[in-house]
This record gives sequence, C-alpha cells and structure tokens, in this order.
Amino acid sequence: MQTWAVCGMWLACLVAAPAPLPAAAQEAPDDPMGSASAAVLQADGRTAMATLTGIPEETLSAKKGKLRDCMIARLQGDGAVAAPDSDVISDRVLARFRHYWQASVMAPDDRNTPEQALRRDLADMLGAPVQADDDDLLAKVQSRIEAPGDYALIGRTGLLLDVMIWTRQEEVEEVVELPEGSVSTTVFYLDDFKSRGWANYLTCDRTGTGGWATSEGLFVIVSLYDSLTDEKFRVSYLAHESQHFSDYERFPDLVGWQLEYRAKLVELAYASKTLADLLRRFAENQSDTVADAHSYANRKVLLAMRERLGLEEGADLASVPTALLNEAATEELRAHSRSLSLR
Repeated sequence: MQTWAVCGMWLACLVAAPAPLPAAAQEAPDDPMGSASAAVLQADGRTAMATLTGIPEETLSAKKGKLRDCMIARLQGDGAVAAPDSDVISDRVLARFRHYWQASVMAPDDRNTPEQALRRDLADMLGAPVQADDDDLLAKVQSRIEAPGDYALIGRTGLLLDVMIWTRQEEVEEVVELPEGSVSTTVFYLDDFKSRGWANYLTCDRTGTGGWATSEGLFVIVSLYDSLTDEKFRVSYLAHESQHFSDYERFPDLVGWQLEYRAKLVELAYASKTLADLLRRFAENQSDTVADAHSYANRKVLLAMRERLGLEEGADLASVPTALLNEAATEELRAHSRSLSLR
C-alpha cells in the first residue's frame, strides 16, 4: 500500500473531537462552511455535521445552501450503497470506498472497524482470502481496476484509505527551480476522473487533492487548474510537489508531516499574488495530530514563521510584506535542511 504526499487545491495541498471545535473552526468563526470542511478533512464527520446543521438557512447563498445539503447527504450515507449493480470493477470498488469513507468519518473513535469491513468486501470481490494487514490486497485491487485500461492509485491520504481513478494521462519532463536548487522530474498530467478521493467526495468538490508525488514522479489533476502556467499551479502544485520529489532523495527518512512542512515553506517562499489566500488556507486547516500530515504541518509552518519574524502567537502573517515573508520562508527551509544534515 502506498502513502503518498498529497497537494490539495483547497489548502495548497490537504482538518476530531466533538468539543472543542478543531483549530480550523477556531481560526475562521465567520465561515461555518469552511469550518465544516476543515472538520471533514480531519475525518471528523460528527463535528462537520453539527456545524452544517447549525447554519441558519437565511445566511447561505443558493450555491452554499446546495453545497451544505450535498455534504449533509454524503455524511449521512445517502448514495453510499454497498455495491452497485455494475459489471465494471471500478464502479464496485468505488461504491465500497464511499461507504467506508462515510462510516469512518462518522465514527472517528473507531475507524478500524469500517476499514476492516472494507478490506473484507474488497477481498470478496477478488475472491481472495485477506488478513487485516494484507497490503497486497490493495495492490491487487488497483491492478484489477487498471486491467481494462484505466488508471488508479490506492493508498492512504491523511487518516483514511483512499482511491483515485482516472482514464487519461500525459507524461512530460519538467525542470523546476526550488530555493535550494533545481530538480528535474516527470510530471503526469491526469484527466477524466471517476474518483478524486475521500476529501473531494465528502466535501462535494469543495476541497480535494490537486495532485501528489511518488518516487516515480509528480501527478497533477488537470481539470482543477484554470491555468498550468499561473502562480497557483507553478507554486502550490509544481514547486510544492517537486520539493517532495527532491526530499525523497536528499532526506529519505522524513515522515509525512516533515515532507509537508518543507513543501509548504517552498510555497511561502515563492507565493506573491496567491500569498494571502495561501496563508488563509493554512490557518483554516490546522491540527495537533501528527498522523494528519497536512494539517499538522500547516500549524508547524505558521508557528515557525511567526517565530522567525519575531511576531506574537496568532499574529496576522498576511500583514507582513510579501518580500519579507518570502525571505523568511526561504531561511526557515534552509535552516531546517541544515538541521537534517547534522543528524
């Protein structure tokens, strides 16, 4: 089974307890939809549901009202049937994953039970015996999906098992400049998705993975980007994921949150037009849970930046001049690299 480093459109890449509210909700009290999405991203459907059902109808636009209704329906399990009447293996696998995602986020204290149920169901589809820790099962499921000519990736994103399924991809060689030197890598441009993963599904397309990196190269979901040349793509996807690719070779022992921490510093080192939005998305999606790599890294990055700039805890980083913040992020990345090299 793969665990991949993921970059999400909603926070430049990919936020549990019923009380208190997650950090994202505390950071953005005037945006209940953002708070609900943040709770979903922490795989805490209970908090998300409480937030969504507590929003007064009259405070929502028609668009946000439709989004809220969709999220509530998916958190309740509407449409997440055990298996559709389909001969297409990807349809059947996706239905089971959706059922698992819903059950997992609505029972954050016992995610193991729905995960084991998912594994048993997938094994039944393949007609194969399965053990609870049989990662080879997921590789076999991925191979079955790809057999007709589709593409798939099954692994773990954050706290949940995930599945991506698409039908078209193009391979391109790219050279990307990073604060500590350039990196050459293969970029796979992906399109025509059947599944963009659990975060995208449970937030009804409000958030979701924009791409990921493996030792093979970088993978980008083309339809999510208005442009493949603007700052949002070049910084929050290409530079972010290229940093992962570089770090896989330079520092192979890094854990998930450390990879994300370094890649998010790269974003802050290069962002200009998108900087304010980037900082907002980091602030909306924080966690003290190390296993939730993106959210934990967001918190660590914001704390490190305030400390390096001599600011008080909670200070508004968006008020810092862009050039100064870019420089501080670059310095923080280089300092982190030096500390890793001394180990």
